[in-house]
Amino acid sequence: MTTWTLQDLTTPEEDEAWARMSEAQQQQEEQKQPRSFWNLRIVRMPRDQWGGEWLEIQEVYYNRQGQPCGYCNSFVGGENMDEIKEQLKRHEQALALPILDSETDFNNQWEDDCAGEY
Repeated sequence: MTTWTLQDLTTPEEDEAWARMSEAQQQQEEQKQPRSFWNLRIVRMPRDQWGGEWLEIQEVYYNRQGQPCGYCNSFVGGENMDEIKEQLKRHEQALALPILDSETDFNNQWEDDCAGEY
């Protein structure tokens, strides 16, 4: 199973902001990290009856240890065009991350660590 940290899932802009922080500020930010978090990822779905591969962009949820624990369908929508553009940018960022396998990369521990506390 793959383990990810919040730093593995950040944008270049967030990385630059992090680099400008003092060590004390970084420690404060690390203490504020959510119990669990999510991002958009490409997930390899179970093979169909003909053995074909199918990839989908999914919302992937992680536990406190950075392990993927579940996923669901993503969507593109918002109250205005800027929100839709932001969603499309997040979908594009998913293309740069390694593909997760739906059958081997998820620990399915929804009750313990992925209880929707963000």
